[in-house]
Amino acid sequence: MKKEQTFLQSIEHLWRLCVFQSTPQDLKVSGALTATVIPLYLIGILATLVVTPGLKLSMPLGTGMVAGALALIALFLLGLHFYKGTRQYFLSTVLAIIGTQCIILFVNLPALLFYTQIPVNNIAGQMVLGLMVILLGWSLAITGRILHFSLQISHALGSAIALSWVFIIRAGSLMILS
Repeated sequence: MKKEQTFLQSIEHLWRLCVFQSTPQDLKVSGALTATVIPLYLIGILATLVVTPGLKLSMPLGTGMVAGALALIALFLLGLHFYKGTRQYFLSTVLAIIGTQCIILFVNLPALLFYTQIPVNNIAGQMVLGLMVILLGWSLAITGRILHFSLQISHALGSAIALSWVFIIRAGSLMILS
């Protein structure tokens, strides 16, 4: 009989997903983890929207954009899981993706705060911007790996799907803001 994961073991499992040492199927979906990860994700995205330079966004519009992006990802994943016949992994996949994105968001947030304080065309600004691009690549690789295991597709296709989400969500955000 398999022992249930504790909350801290689930958090540790999310970190192991971020460093490519685990699979999303090993993550046990629990109410406590879900009730922690989803609000943290929403808070992380809203904090990122607040500190993004040059973005004048109202709180209701920002909250709507974040909730819409979260719903779009969940619906898209639901469709993919039904198509591939892997519905049993849907909840663990969504939780794994949102949990790992929380970790990356909270690593990226200090870099974004530092970036907003640096004068334009400064070498430190270019280095922080490079770090943020690396974090985006890390995020795409993690999401691609999660999709690889949960949908039983190639790593490249999983990363391509993750990259398409970035483009779709950015394009939708630009349409809403314009």
